[in-house]
Amino acid sequence: MSGTNFNLRTLLEQHKLTGTNFLDWERNLQIVLKAEKIVFTIEGPPPQVPEEGPSDRFKKQYEPFNQAQCIMLGSMSSELQEQCRNLNPFEMLEYLKVCFGAQVRQERYDVTKDLYSCKLAEKGSMVAHGVKMLGLLRRLADFGIPVPDQLAVDLILQSLPESYSGFIVNYNMSEMTDSPASLISKLKTTEKEIMKNKGSSSSVLLVSSRKAKAKGKKRVSKTLKEKMVVSTKPKGICFHCGKDGHWKRNCSEYLKSVKEAKVASSSGMFKSVQIMSIRYLICISYL
Repeated sequence: MSGTNFNLRTLLEQHKLTGTNFLDWERNLQIVLKAEKIVFTIEGPPPQVPEEGPSDRFKKQYEPFNQAQCIMLGSMSSELQEQCRNLNPFEMLEYLKVCFGAQVRQERYDVTKDLYSCKLAEKGSMVAHGVKMLGLLRRLADFGIPVPDQLAVDLILQSLPESYSGFIVNYNMSEMTDSPASLISKLKTTEKEIMKNKGSSSSVLLVSSRKAKAKGKKRVSKTLKEKMVVSTKPKGICFHCGKDGHWKRNCSEYLKSVKEAKVASSSGMFKSVQIMSIRYLICISYL
């Protein structure tokens, strides 16, 4: 046994399975068995004993299953050891899943709820938010419910505050396809731009008041206060020209290309109408 594997086994020794910590125990078990290169022992049943009796070859094939069985039994409470001592590693894990299935179902529900309700607050850290979102996506994958990248990207975009609205519009217009991790990386860059330009926002307070007189008495009307906030939304990198300071929808090069495409299309239609008119006149002249 190598020193690395020995250190990893302490994960199970220090956090023995008692029942309420099944999911954490199973995750630690996967780590240890992968390090030992015997994770296959919990993914399927062991080989059957030959009719002529166990040969040396069979004993060698069955040895990893014995090793995994000892690791699993040594990392659980004495009560669970008694229940599982005659089971092979694959049967043991399936039995434990049945025993603690309700706990798995509840945690899966909690992870899904956290994922769909996770929101980034204004001026919140994109790094922390990204780590949380990616962690929740990985937890669902651990439950056997991997979230497709397109859906994961939509969930991340929907979790952003109003200050990222320009980025969202630009991203969707550009029809970009990113993995969740790649999108988080782009959002970190956008966060820096937003923080850099947040000082450019300004507010103007307009206050107006009126005075009136009635029946010889002075009356002061209610002061009317209106707050008009004029904000300059921070710009980012244009996905069309790659330059900083504007979005694709405001890109002069992009708008120019769209205009030229429309002009070319209308010009082609005009020429077609001219040709049809000339042919029509020629046909009439022969009548």
